[in-house]
Amino acid sequence: MAKTGWNELTAKQYIGDFRSTDFGYSLIEPIRANAASGGMISTIIIDGLRSKRFDGALLCRSYVENNEVKTQYYIATKEEEIAQSQGSKYIAVRFGVDAVPLIKAFPGKVAVVCLPCEATILNNLRSK
Repeated sequence: MAKTGWNELTAKQYIGDFRSTDFGYSLIEPIRANAASGGMISTIIIDGLRSKRFDGALLCRSYVENNEVKTQYYIATKEEEIAQSQGSKYIAVRFGVDAVPLIKAFPGKVAVVCLPCEATILNNLRSK
């Protein structure tokens, strides 16, 4: 593995306090083959659905419509739905408008895959 030049002080500067860091990749070959970074999040979601820790996972997928890249939030409840969201999305989304209503309407326990800014929105809503 290539050296990054990071040390514990540099890591704390960029990501804050942490206990450890780990590398990993999915042992599910189709997930790993289509993943941006090893498929760990997809695999964790699959495991959560299989073990019934939650009933669905809020995910975001992208698609092209009229030559424009768009995003859509949805709640995956089946393993095959998870692959639709693999890969990084570098596009503006409307988490509060599009995702939060899905979470509120979902009848079971939902896992949420999101960015820190979106987690802040959820935490603020939860505390209200």
